[in-house]
Amino acid sequence: MRTTDCGNTWQLQESGYFQRIIDISYIDSNYGIAVCELGAILRTTDGGKNWIHKSLGSYYMINDISFINPDNATIIGFTTINVHGLILRTTDGGLNWFEETSGTNNHLLGVSFADINNGIAVGYGGTVLRTYNGGTNWGIQSSGTVNTLVSVSFKDSNTATIVGDGGTILKTTNGGFTFIKDEENNSIQPNKFSLSQNYPNPFNPSTNIQYAISSTQFVTLKIYDVLGKEIAALVNEEKSAGNYNVEFNASHLASGIYYYQLRAGDYVETKKMILLK
Repeated sequence: MRTTDCGNTWQLQESGYFQRIIDISYIDSNYGIAVCELGAILRTTDGGKNWIHKSLGSYYMINDISFINPDNATIIGFTTINVHGLILRTTDGGLNWFEETSGTNNHLLGVSFADINNGIAVGYGGTVLRTYNGGTNWGIQSSGTVNTLVSVSFKDSNTATIVGDGGTILKTTNGGFTFIKDEENNSIQPNKFSLSQNYPNPFNPSTNIQYAISSTQFVTLKIYDVLGKEIAALVNEEKSAGNYNVEFNASHLASGIYYYQLRAGDYVETKKMILLK
């Protein structure tokens, strides 16, 4: 969809691509890139009237894109082969892309650049990656949380805010060397029960499972195989209201599909995870 009158009306535009489009970023009124499922990108040079399709590889799972200038952009996500956090860069406006080393096996969900040099990428397990040279090199920085971090926004090269699961809000004023929790928002107790998708997923051999309960309950969190046989009981006790993270180590299990189920009072939820060795 495209608007030229501040959103009062919208025109449907055909991309010629039939998988889910994840995110889109424009550097000016004409030039934009959309990132899609299965490692595809769409590029326009005429404001979205026409789109050029390019496949980067179906094993690339792309989650976000950030333009620095008309030539330079960064894509983040994860790979399904040799699972790791994915960082792809272009220096020619999206014609060609190359992978940089992320240094993490966690999925990356959000990326933002303050200028040509300073950028931050965030993801599962409280992952924060920082670059000072336009994305050529990335270093892992401590966020002080294991919550999934989903988005980041820069105010300037020193000041940035990160948000994530469980009401997490992190702020840095020194370029990411340290992050401070927004205690007013992070202290809010969950108002509902929830079970998050494990991260990373697929995983080998360990993964994290986050859940939230809104009142004191007896809680069980169990792992099952595809036949419904209980494999492990990660939680089996009374828990007070709050956000929780549990690590599951499957080094003793064979590759395959497994299920994890949370029970808390009347609340029951089950999700699927994939162990890929």
